[in-house]
Amino acid sequence: MSRGYAAVRMPTPVTINFSIPWTVAVTLVAGRLSPVEVNEEWLATHHRELADVADRVSLRHDWSLTLRTAEAMAPLLP
Repeated sequence: MSRGYAAVRMPTPVTINFSIPWTVAVTLVAGRLSPVEVNEEWLATHHRELADVADRVSLRHDWSLTLRTAEAMAPLLP
């Protein structure tokens, strides 16, 4: 959801929250994901390293897991 924003400028704490590649990058670079890392100063300091990692992250939707989740939720719905 944040690709259009994060691709043209340094990601913000908000765009990090809506981007799996950037979230993974922060977690791998810092070794954790906490409020310390998800702030503008930390992101600016580590931007190049984060961008290099985020560029290598890919996401593939596993429809079988979506189906399993939907099936698990079905008994809870009226």
